[in-house]
Amino acid sequence: LRYFRHPYLHVGATAETKARLQAFLDDAGYRVAPVTLDNSDYVYASPYARSEHRERVRREYVPYMESVIEFFERRSVEVAGREFPQVLLIHANALNADLMPDLLDMFRRRGYDFVPLDTALADAAYRLPEEYVGPGGFSWIHRWSKTKGMPGKGEPDPPAWVMTAFGAR
Repeated sequence: LRYFRHPYLHVGATAETKARLQAFLDDAGYRVAPVTLDNSDYVYASPYARSEHRERVRREYVPYMESVIEFFERRSVEVAGREFPQVLLIHANALNADLMPDLLDMFRRRGYDFVPLDTALADAAYRLPEEYVGPGGFSWIHRWSKTKGMPGKGEPDPPAWVMTAFGAR
């Protein structure tokens, strides 16, 4: 194992906690795998598991994901001055397994290639300062923008019906 992804993208509520965790990871030889394309795929996965929502989720999930990708593409230019290799977080679930061909088609249509994590992380964007500490976990693009003092912008949220169905487990 060479990489560590922070659970829930939460790196620490305080600067001390964040620094201690990073020191542990450095000592253990791990490199943090930052996530730049964060989304709510897990929220869609819950209603997808129920037959009454499955077809609607199948129709709406990839367009939702594309709206998130489009948001982070634009935001990467605002924050880093250009697009750069992105790191996508998606979860292993039936939804992503079933719709992976459609997701891959969407990425390819948008001009994406898939590269090893080392290749993506070699880009200078991943050396931007990241000073966020606090209770939340979110994309490194948001972290970099906060560190730069830029106004926050949020990626598209799932529609209300998905949030309701997610909560109705």
